[in-house]
Amino acid sequence: MAASVRYLALGTGLLGGLAVAVALHLGLGQLRAAEAPPGWTMKESVVPGELLRLDGSLRGGPSAWRSGYFQTLSSPRLEGLQQLEARVRVPEGGSLAIWLSDAREGNGAVGLSLSRVSEGPPRGLATHGPTVRPLACRGELAPLGADPVEVAIALTPGGFEATVDGATLTCEEPARGDRVQLAPGLLSVEISDLSLDGVPVPPPGPPFGALWALAGALLGLGLVAGELALGAGAVPVLLTTLPLLLAGLLAGEDLRAWIERVRWTFLGPTLLPALGPLALSLALKALHHASRALREGLPPAGPLRLPAAALVLALAVGATGGSTGLGVTVATAVGGAVLASVGLTLALKTLGSRRPRGAASVLLLLGALGALAVVVLRPHHPLGGAYAALAAALLGLVAWANVNASRVRAFNLVSLVGVGLGLVALEGALTLSSETEAWGAGGSTTEGSEEYGWVRTAERDFEAFEAGVHPEYPESGFPVAFEAEQEGRYRIVSFGGSTTGGAFQNDDLSQFYPAILGAALPPDAEVLNQGVGGWTTFQIRRYLEDRVDDLAPDLATLYVGHNDLLTPTPLPLEQLYAAWQGGGWARGVGDVLGRIHLYQGFRFFVASFASSTTSQAVPLPHAERNLRSVVGLVRDRGGRVLLMSEGLSPDPGPLAEYEELLESLAEEHEGVDYLDVAGALHEAERQGMDIFLDDCHLTATGHRIVARLMLDHLVAQGIAPASSLERLTDPRREAAGRAPAPRHGPRRGPGTPPPPERR
Repeated sequence: MAASVRYLALGTGLLGGLAVAVALHLGLGQLRAAEAPPGWTMKESVVPGELLRLDGSLRGGPSAWRSGYFQTLSSPRLEGLQQLEARVRVPEGGSLAIWLSDAREGNGAVGLSLSRVSEGPPRGLATHGPTVRPLACRGELAPLGADPVEVAIALTPGGFEATVDGATLTCEEPARGDRVQLAPGLLSVEISDLSLDGVPVPPPGPPFGALWALAGALLGLGLVAGELALGAGAVPVLLTTLPLLLAGLLAGEDLRAWIERVRWTFLGPTLLPALGPLALSLALKALHHASRALREGLPPAGPLRLPAAALVLALAVGATGGSTGLGVTVATAVGGAVLASVGLTLALKTLGSRRPRGAASVLLLLGALGALAVVVLRPHHPLGGAYAALAAALLGLVAWANVNASRVRAFNLVSLVGVGLGLVALEGALTLSSETEAWGAGGSTTEGSEEYGWVRTAERDFEAFEAGVHPEYPESGFPVAFEAEQEGRYRIVSFGGSTTGGAFQNDDLSQFYPAILGAALPPDAEVLNQGVGGWTTFQIRRYLEDRVDDLAPDLATLYVGHNDLLTPTPLPLEQLYAAWQGGGWARGVGDVLGRIHLYQGFRFFVASFASSTTSQAVPLPHAERNLRSVVGLVRDRGGRVLLMSEGLSPDPGPLAEYEELLESLAEEHEGVDYLDVAGALHEAERQGMDIFLDDCHLTATGHRIVARLMLDHLVAQGIAPASSLERLTDPRREAAGRAPAPRHGPRRGPGTPPPPERR
């Protein structure tokens, strides 16, 4: 039986080492795939944070380069490009423009547009300065699908010829071909088998070959064999080796969403599938072997004092960071190690240890390893390492008491004190660590690493929302103050996020579309801007439930979508708000558990397995409930609602399902209209107009276009007089589309007799 367990442990070590090697290879490839190919450059993203739902998954092997968030890849300057070949996968709603010269130089470039924003096929594009125009080309390419496509672009005397999966498009437009630029939109694309003039660009990572497999298998096998050779039991060795097999299950998985939920921001999502199981296995093995070394019947562990002291010294030097003289640091470290060793020896001897010096050496080494382990949490004070060392040593003391229970004096007291003080010391280490700040007093909030797209200001915004104090400018979680309704004036109330209420690109609300629209309307009308940066339909609904009578909207407009669907949060916003209201977010000073990092970290870890993906701030079903409630609140008072799709650059595709929801609600309810603002902004941008500052925030031109679209709609509905159009020029020029046809009967508005009395 014992021999069978030994062979099983050896086999587990071999398979576990192989699994770690596979996961490590994939992780390194994914890490490299997000960088620029050798010799190429990558333009940094203009989108702040990491929007997981836009960026796409990290899943995939190391054979394809990944680029998104406007991260343009530029090849080195070429003497004269003749042909480009690549294999490209464009996700639904994404796009990739392949330029044959530098499109940012302003002197003209031509290229190919691969897009899945609409159902149209790939087409040729040309740019000159800010203007992008389609090319007149011969032939037609098939629309892109979910599978990767083979793309080849060859220069011709008069232009270029593009081939996509065997279909050819010939464009007669001069192309310089001195550089290649691969410009994706928001959604990440995958590019593999890339070559310029027949010279292949190496893939992100080397192929997984026999060397990787052999190295991983031998390391896993050697680890287990070494443990068995040192006399470790086959069963404990097997049990502590099993975690290595988790690497095989996690290999290639995208764990960013889990990292966000658990708030362990020090973990790297690409290498975690390999290093996580390996660290768990090594930690369990270290604890097992420490317990063996602490057993009184074993030979003395005195030789461990030297490596323990050396490790303590190295940690002391590193912790001071050169801020203290080297001599003082060394003296303090050596003195501390000697005092700790002497103190532990005396304490263990008093408690009944037969080999107190050997056991003290083991505890000292465990403490040094604990201080080393806490480095990944980035302690911002040297005491952080000291607390971690004390916690590890106390854990070792508890292990010593348990493996020698028959001879330890006051066994129960030693165990109780060791566990209690160990937890206190661990809490101290976590409190002084930068990576666990999201676990403490404010740790129940969604504040955390911006890399994972968390809402840093959630608790502050909730407090401002609950306080209900109107600021002068909407940057503190609540809309600006407004005056009471004036008899005879037609009031339009505009709701939305920072694209409506600012708090992003400037501090002048007069430059946003509500103010532009209000300036064009007659004096008997007013447009009240109630937009707030970060607001979703959840906040809009709750706000209207309390203030709809004060606001008294004749027309409520909602320019929404982005913050609802594209803001990743640990839980939907209404659940987070309910938890915060109930005190689960450590709001009060008296909420002790909410300020304990250890408790919060464990709670986040357990809760992280409740769902498999990062939630949207307002999932589509929640958004539908919110919008229906808003519609009911406004219509019950005799007002109308205008739902507007929020623009997204350059790919409005990620909000397509939201736009369908808005349109269906307008078709379902009398007094509710839908305006396709996103489509109009996208078309204007395709015509070369400067519309967006980033993925959603608008330029002055963009705001004027939105205001013009709204005014055209109000005139078509009979709400505003046609003379209003004279006070607002259309910045779209020839790109301006016709106003949407009225979905419902006209309603009187400003410049017409007063509307009937509202209920």
